[in-house]
Amino acid sequence: MSNGKTLVQARSQRVAPKDKNYYIQRAVKYSTIGWDELCGNIARSLGVSKAVATASASAIVEQMRQLMLNGHSIRVGNIGYLRFGISAKAVDREEALNVGLVKCRRVLFIPTSDVKKSLKNIEFEVRTVQEHV
Repeated sequence: MSNGKTLVQARSQRVAPKDKNYYIQRAVKYSTIGWDELCGNIARSLGVSKAVATASASAIVEQMRQLMLNGHSIRVGNIGYLRFGISAKAVDREEALNVGLVKCRRVLFIPTSDVKKSLKNIEFEVRTVQEHV
């Protein structure tokens, strides 16, 4: 991020109709922070060893996983909630419901209202990148 702004790339991309260019915008993903780096950052923040931070973070993640698998929604600090969800085929009779109708299982993240408000206040900077798909 530069100057407190979130970078958004404007990409020139061919989409339908195929004889015309449309410009789309996407937020730039700067990098992916790996588990090792995250645990190192936590250790420095807390003033503990990396081993203690890694063990603590691992225990938290395992507890979250187990609780979600058992149907619980997990509040993740002040950023939001994690929970499992499904997509299933609709039927016209309650008696026709069965687990075979489940099409997709997924993890859902629902941001808190504070995070949603913060997203509304983000300033964007646009840089154009030429791409033809």
